[in-house]
Amino acid sequence: MPSRDPPYGPDREQVEAAKRTVEQTRREMADLESQIRSSKETIAKSEKILARLKARFPELEATKPEDSA
Repeated sequence: MPSRDPPYGPDREQVEAAKRTVEQTRREMADLESQIRSSKETIAKSEKILARLKARFPELEATKPEDSA
């Protein structure tokens, strides 16, 4: 009579599901990293524009967002 002991370790379906989850997570991380890079580039461009505006209009430096609140 053959033994009916459970197999050791996860079954093939669990392994495949875990692999799909890992791949999906990697794709999501790559997408988020791309969004972060894009945001950093946007911030850098905005800071350059702001610096040029402040150089052209020094009165902007005297006005802070807290002053208008």
